[in-house]
Amino acid sequence: MEPSVLLKMFAAAPVARWMQGTLDYAPDGTAVLRLPARTEFLQGMNVVHGGIIAFAADTSAWFTAAAAMEGEALLTTAAFNLNLLRAAPAGAALRATSEVVKRGRSLVIVRTRVAIDAPAGEVLAEGLWTHVVLGGGA
Repeated sequence: MEPSVLLKMFAAAPVARWMQGTLDYAPDGTAVLRLPARTEFLQGMNVVHGGIIAFAADTSAWFTAAAAMEGEALLTTAAFNLNLLRAAPAGAALRATSEVVKRGRSLVIVRTRVAIDAPAGEVLAEGLWTHVVLGGGA
């Protein structure tokens, strides 16, 4: 799918608006999701909730997989494994990046990394996503 179409899709999603995230595409077609530091993202120990990190990873993974598809392909996330490597402290903005590992006829496998959004940002999580192609072109 064309990145311009996907960016509009992202902007129209209520959850993306609530999260106040931004989505961009690198020249190689990989999606880069950025989330601001928000107190609403913190859990009881004053670190970013793991579910917020998973949202960032999942969103970057899906939009990277969708950009790798031809035409109007429909995708859904079938499975993912996300390893949380360290806590994101209060005040940390997040950056999730992904890359397609394998694009097949019926599956797209994507590797994702979430880090603190800073030049030397520490890696917070890494994972692997499996997307199923439901229809359209592969």
